[in-house]
Amino acid sequence: MRPRAPRSRENHSLHLPKNTAYPFFLGAGFFVFGFGLVFSWWVVAALGFVGIAAALVHAWFDYDEHKHVHADVIRGHEAALGRLPA
Repeated sequence: MRPRAPRSRENHSLHLPKNTAYPFFLGAGFFVFGFGLVFSWWVVAALGFVGIAAALVHAWFDYDEHKHVHADVIRGHEAALGRLPA
């Protein structure tokens, strides 16, 4: 069995991406767009394309897409749950 490397005790923050609904709206837009193209319903295809473009532009300008949790907060939660080694 390989010996474990010692764990670092440096303070690092944890990067967490926020949950977004953009993939759902993009999927719905692509579905409507594809449905309109398959059946040659150009108005439906155009609405799907506008939905795709709107979701992409809105996602593009959404700058608040993640958060950082500092190591001290994580250690405090782990200590409260009794999961830190003695």
